[in-house]
Amino acid sequence: MTLNAFGISSTLFLILYALLFIFLMFNYATKRFTLRSRWSLILFHVTLRLAAQSVGLAFSLIGFKAVSLLIASLVLSAEGYFSLVLCVTRLLISWQRHYLPEKHSCIIRSPINAIHWILNAGNVLIITGGNFLASGKGDSASENWNTNTHLTASKIMRGTGQGICLATAIFLYGCLFFTLRRAHSRNATKEEVQARIVLVILAITFPFMMIRGVFGILQGVIDSLNYYYPGIYNSDGFTSDFVVKEAVLTTMTEWCTCTLLLSTSLLRATKKESQHTSTDEDDHEEEGAVKSDAEEK
Repeated sequence: MTLNAFGISSTLFLILYALLFIFLMFNYATKRFTLRSRWSLILFHVTLRLAAQSVGLAFSLIGFKAVSLLIASLVLSAEGYFSLVLCVTRLLISWQRHYLPEKHSCIIRSPINAIHWILNAGNVLIITGGNFLASGKGDSASENWNTNTHLTASKIMRGTGQGICLATAIFLYGCLFFTLRRAHSRNATKEEVQARIVLVILAITFPFMMIRGVFGILQGVIDSLNYYYPGIYNSDGFTSDFVVKEAVLTTMTEWCTCTLLLSTSLLRATKKESQHTSTDEDDHEEEGAVKSDAEEK
């Protein structure tokens, strides 16, 4: 049985995400990461993507007899961007706790709760919009694409949800660049240089996250980019043109972002960090240790 374009894409990214999963499991096994660490959010994203790619591969093999697999793949894929925004949030918070005085931190505990609620609201709209469209009651999508009320409502919900996630990401990257500017020092120690490198790596993810966010909005409002638009299908499944756009602008941007975020785990900016995993509790302890070291100097 030969794979169609969607099946090939699903297989490729299934392998790529499997490599990230192996890297994560190795670090958990060697106790460099714990389940309560910020890396578990990245594990959550990787697990979602593995599930999405696996279901997508199954759909490409079975075909339209298993439309439920396609819907499941779309819902799981929609969670990818949402989970990555959470990952960036947590890594930036952890960095600021370690290396910035609280008064210089542009992200503090109180607005973080608000950010989580806002992201959850956007995520609910994205999932609801996809499921609402999939229900497709009554009208034939191929004949009434522009007048089907379910389709119109779905576009609005998905576009709004993706817009919320993108706006949140823009705010977070604004905080990141503000922090990067604050972290500049001419006489930086080796530890401070490594800490700044972590911020630079996070900053490099900016274009990938922006491309993914903008494309997510466009998918909700432009017919030719919408999974449910009849024009993107042929006898083998999705058209090759659509699969390439989806793979490059969605899955590839997410994988690159995830890989860059994981690469920051290879940099240990303080001795304290090298001895402990960065759980929320460790963050508080390490923050105190960093301040004590600064006072001694």
